[in-house]
Amino acid sequence: MLGPSRDRHIRLIPVSAIDGRELKWIKVPETKNCHNFSVGRGGASIESGRFFCVAVKKSVTVFRIDRSDKRHHKLRDYAMPGTPQALSIIEGNLCVGWMTGFRMWNLQDHSQKALVNFEDASLQFLNSSQYDAHLIIDVGCGDAEEYLLVFSKIGVYVGPDGRRSRSQEIMFPCAPAQIPNTGFAYTAPHLCVFSEMQIDIFNVRSSEWIQTINLKKAQPLSLSPNLLLCMVNDAPYMVLLSEILADEDLLNIPNWASRGDSLPSNSGGVISGTSFKGFTKRRRKLSVKAARDEQKAGDRRSQLPISGPSDFVHIVHMGPGAGLELQNLIDLKNSASASLNSSASSNLQNSPSASESVRVETRTPTCGS
Repeated sequence: MLGPSRDRHIRLIPVSAIDGRELKWIKVPETKNCHNFSVGRGGASIESGRFFCVAVKKSVTVFRIDRSDKRHHKLRDYAMPGTPQALSIIEGNLCVGWMTGFRMWNLQDHSQKALVNFEDASLQFLNSSQYDAHLIIDVGCGDAEEYLLVFSKIGVYVGPDGRRSRSQEIMFPCAPAQIPNTGFAYTAPHLCVFSEMQIDIFNVRSSEWIQTINLKKAQPLSLSPNLLLCMVNDAPYMVLLSEILADEDLLNIPNWASRGDSLPSNSGGVISGTSFKGFTKRRRKLSVKAARDEQKAGDRRSQLPISGPSDFVHIVHMGPGAGLELQNLIDLKNSASASLNSSASSNLQNSPSASESVRVETRTPTCGS
């Protein structure tokens, strides 16, 4: 999807052009002024083909990719009750979400079904809350058909009839990013919510909030959250997210040590390596400071190397009003300085004359003394 908002359109790029061949990009003229698109397979079999759908104003146009000169042909236009905000193709079904609901169309027989049934009283709040639609996730296991409808503040589980399939729902602790298509990303079974200061990770199968990663202004670079861009100390960084128990990463990261290259001097991190199946996996460890940490850095008292008391003995507990009898206590610091001044003046009066010799003897105390 290329161009400014007023002249945005879809272009098909042949795979051979990525290898450096001089092949022309194919412009799809019917997609002018589009604002969203999605690509998917028409079914589980290879013969089902590939499709892409494009949202223009309040309609969605479906195209099929083929071997013709234009590499595509138009299938059908679908009118929507609202502005399409979420688009996806799941197992030959076109799924579209707008501000109050989701709907699904079969690309073969063009049948449709609503995924938000307002006859269910527990879903009536969606009709008045005006939550933006972001994503639809197929969480069905086996023959059970179940979907997670992701709105801007909540995720709701529904069945094929549009009614709730679970009593629990997912509430997001922070508002997602306002940039289109960067607030949510999904890789089974984890849903990642990208906000201003952190990434919240949920398990969609168990409806559990399992982790929070403190990365500022992070946004995914694809539909999956594996590779993302974030800001660390006001500098952009690319971060690879992977499961701890996974055998290998989804992306192949070059090994700097094996190539004989040196790391850049301004890398700003520490590189650590772990051996796995004959090669070394290197990681960059970043230290991220939150806003509350910067406020604490100005407090000098927290930085003083003060040790705890070694000979402390609790004598009595003093509550409110218990210090009145201590007003007559003498300040030892002031009394000590006064005694030193008086002793110094007396020593000056009794000091020897200039003709007398004065011997100053310095002794170093030993451990036995």
